Amino acid sequence: MLSLSISLLRDYAAIAHISTLHVMSLFAQVYAARWLLFSALLAFYAADKYRKYTRLRAFRGPFSTGWSEIWHAGVMLNKCSHLAYKDVNDEYGE
Repeated sequence: MLSLSISLLRDYAAIAHISTLHVMSLFAQVYAARWLLFSALLAFYAADKYRKYTRLRAFRGPFSTGWSEIWHAGVMLNKCSHLAYKDVNDEYGE
């Protein structure tokens, strides 16, 4: 009985070791393809931004607001954001 349980423990340890190697191999493959993954994510991000920009380009306004939130962030950090939004509204209409 004792030899059977020791044998089962050895088998379980071997299986656990093999599955750990497969997981580590998967992480190694993902790490090796990190530039490909980064490029794909960047392409999806750029495509999404372009799609959003093309839907909003019919509306007039500051050019950079169609691509990024930098203008909005700068206005919000300013203490007079209401004045900046009023100026944009006066210039480009309602």
